[in-house]
Amino acid sequence: MPLFRFRTRRPERDSDTDADRLGRLRQSIADIRVEIERERNGLLARHEKVMDDAAFSQQLVEDERGGRDMSSTVDDMTATMIHYTKRLAELREQIEFVAELDQRVDAFSRRAS
Repeated sequence: MPLFRFRTRRPERDSDTDADRLGRLRQSIADIRVEIERERNGLLARHEKVMDDAAFSQQLVEDERGGRDMSSTVDDMTATMIHYTKRLAELREQIEFVAELDQRVDAFSRRAS
């Protein structure tokens, strides 16, 4: 009768556990990327609309049909466009980061197999 009995897991079980974990990680990365891209796409549409509105409003100011209120509106739209441009750059960085993470997970997965 042995004094100690050590139980070990089957290597297949370890492999399945690792594959499940990597699958969840990949899915999380994909979900985050979709979320970032959704925000970016919505922001791009708003950015375009503000740019169009600002160009039209600026033309009214230059044609002296807009008045002071229109000039203030153009300034507000300019500030909004600057904010949107900065946010779009941040989102681009996030997308690149998430894509890099996905590549690293893929490379890790190939090495672990």
